[in-house]
Amino acid sequence: QASLSAVSAPAAAAADAPSDADAAASAAAEPMDIDATAAAPPPPASSSAPTSAPTATEALTHLLSSNFDADLRPCLVTLLKILDNIIAKPHEPKVRTIKLNNAAFAAKVGRCRGAIEVLECCGFVRESTAVASRFGNSSGGGGGGDAKNADADADVIVLPPNNEDAARLISMRHLLAQKAVQVVGMEEQDLPRYKGPPRPVALVGGDSSSSSAGTGGGNRGNSTTTFDPYKT
Repeated sequence: QASLSAVSAPAAAAADAPSDADAAASAAAEPMDIDATAAAPPPPASSSAPTSAPTATEALTHLLSSNFDADLRPCLVTLLKILDNIIAKPHEPKVRTIKLNNAAFAAKVGRCRGAIEVLECCGFVRESTAVASRFGNSSGGGGGGDAKNADADADVIVLPPNNEDAARLISMRHLLAQKAVQVVGMEEQDLPRYKGPPRPVALVGGDSSSSSAGTGGGNRGNSTTTFDPYKT
């Protein structure tokens, strides 16, 4: 019996001692000592990333969906007149510069959300009158007598010569007229009549008077027409 007790005592001690597998499992269960800053998730991407400029369709959709029809009608008519004058008189400074503080422009166009963005899609940019004068015009787009008393630093929207794209202007003009009829419910006869760009002058035998119909020196009636897009 003494020998049996001597044998069973080490066996019992061995049974009570933790095995290597148990020790490994216990160590794995304990939390790891890691740097909290290293485990922090990355900060969210900045929301101030620059956004792309709206397309012509997006700008026009914003204009049509953000204003009442009663405000849109004079706005669309004025925008059409502005584009028509530029298309008919390419590279003429007077029709490419408009003062934003002009009372008539502000009442018909400036008050409508998205209207200035439509012009910007046509190539217009916002400048001061001092900068706009570099393009050869300080009249502010037909502001009349108000231009004489206007602040010299008043903001304007101007179409620089290098931004003047006839195809883009004509495309926007047709899109404006289409939406005016289909979305706002205007009648075609209430919209300005589209005249299109001037026809090229063809000189025959040095006489331009009979071959320059609709443009240039052979048509003095067009050259004396003043730019006033604010009349309805």
